[in-house]
Amino acid sequence: MPQRILIVDDDPANIELLEVMFGTFNVEVCSATLGSQALEMARDRQPSLIVLDAMLADMTGFEVCAQLKAEPATAHIPIAMLTGRIDEAARRKADEVGADHFLVKPVMRADLRVLLDSTLK
Repeated sequence: MPQRILIVDDDPANIELLEVMFGTFNVEVCSATLGSQALEMARDRQPSLIVLDAMLADMTGFEVCAQLKAEPATAHIPIAMLTGRIDEAARRKADEVGADHFLVKPVMRADLRVLLDSTLK
């Protein structure tokens, strides 16, 4: 059975692009556009990896990450924060809330391969 990746982004075009790129790596992909959806899906589906945009419509990705890392049922799931911000403050915030990886948009296919290789062993 392939690994399951949960993509969380409020922009359907970004989700579609990531689904296409991840699809070339033989992984199952599911997606959410809201932080509340992501929390529920992470609990129910137990993905192998979550790629989480920093800015969502109902809450920030940083808030979602902090909640997931605080819950015993989801704390073990690796989370890659995804943002268009390249400043050090965003990286520090991602570290503070427990993110395992930090990706800057636009993400290249090679970046996702490295992420999968380092996360899904």
